[in-house]
Amino acid sequence: ERDKNGNGPEAANNRITGELNDAQTEATLRPRYSITRVIAGPGAGKTKVLTCRIAHLLLHAAENTAVNDYGYGGSNKREGILAVTFTKKAAMEMERRLTDLLDEATQRPEVKEP
Repeated sequence: ERDKNGNGPEAANNRITGELNDAQTEATLRPRYSITRVIAGPGAGKTKVLTCRIAHLLLHAAENTAVNDYGYGGSNKREGILAVTFTKKAAMEMERRLTDLLDEATQRPEVKEP
């Protein structure tokens, strides 16, 4: 399925995972109904991985509507996505990062004329 700018899923994936290392990319692209638990020290990119994972799930919702092993499925993009933080400040920061990431991932790349 193409986004509002006519880009395919691979373009959005590249924008989402472009700055991640291999382990972070693997966690981000796990199947929809798998549980993702990120355990790492300060500054290791936990929030980055979680926001990238949520963005990936939202952008690929059409591919993820099949019923899983637990009987969950449906067409609601946000169904089954839960992100837990310890403070309201952290939740607001995650929301800001997710909004920025989704905006960036769905933008058409700028093409420069020679």
